[in-house]
Amino acid sequence: ATHTTSLSEADFFNVVKTGFAHKRKVLIKNLENLIPRDVLTQKWQEIGLSQTVRAENVTLEQWKIIAQLLH
Repeated sequence: ATHTTSLSEADFFNVVKTGFAHKRKVLIKNLENLIPRDVLTQKWQEIGLSQTVRAENVTLEQWKIIAQLLH
């Protein structure tokens, strides 16, 4: 499969690292410093994530979708 996304490896890992930064917080809270909260909320609904999901419960595919929100 070819990737048409311009997501760099550095951007991807930055999002993942930020997502895991505060283990006791829900993921959406950790990422709102990088991505506006309303954008995250909308994307969570689209990909079927709970608003209270934690970083360790997100699949690799979901991480890729989340990381692409930076662009």
